[in-house]
Amino acid sequence: MVVGKVRTSPRISLNKLGEYLVSKPGRRRTIIRDQKEPSDFIVARYAEAKRIIQDCLVSGGADVRPVNRAIEGFSGSYETKWQKDTAILCASALRAFLRMSASIPLNGFNPVRGIDNPEKMNISGVDVSVCPEIILLAPSQDNAIVGGVKLYFSKNNPLTEDASEFVGSVLYRYLSEVTSSESAVSYKNCTVVDVFAGKCFIAPKTYKRNMNDVAAACAEIYHLWNVA
Repeated sequence: MVVGKVRTSPRISLNKLGEYLVSKPGRRRTIIRDQKEPSDFIVARYAEAKRIIQDCLVSGGADVRPVNRAIEGFSGSYETKWQKDTAILCASALRAFLRMSASIPLNGFNPVRGIDNPEKMNISGVDVSVCPEIILLAPSQDNAIVGGVKLYFSKNNPLTEDASEFVGSVLYRYLSEVTSSESAVSYKNCTVVDVFAGKCFIAPKTYKRNMNDVAAACAEIYHLWNVA
């Protein structure tokens, strides 16, 4: 494993925060350590698959020919085992996406690519990297942000119902508070997509209790950051 820069300030990705909230104490410590000293290789695993899925959704999702061409491209030769394994995983992710792409709800809004390094959401002293892959805009409201899509990639650890509700709740609050006006964003337009499991989870209508649990989990991460 290649470890990148050690992070001195507490931060966590949204998908890992969702896992953290439904994990046992030992796994929680491991998640904190992995977020503190992230592996560059792990971070990059699905980067290309994510980009291709974003392109497909931004185009409306109807034309999947570029996705099929990308899958074929991943069958080439590679110099290292890591490159080969990454290509196999990305191809698998894209095949899974093709099986469920039509079920991803864009709700008639205009999908645009989320920026790569957007503003983070600070919760209880922890910077949460939400990074929606897709932002939904409403032309009838002067391109107001009304929702978004968060992609989840894990071949062996599908997103649980409870974890998806936490991720969806944070996604909804992030789009409401950090990037837009709360009146324009609807939980109905905030979707978490488990690519490998082929499931779409809509953010829950009742999010306040979830956000209380999220705040408590982030407070725990903050206090454990330098001892995990």
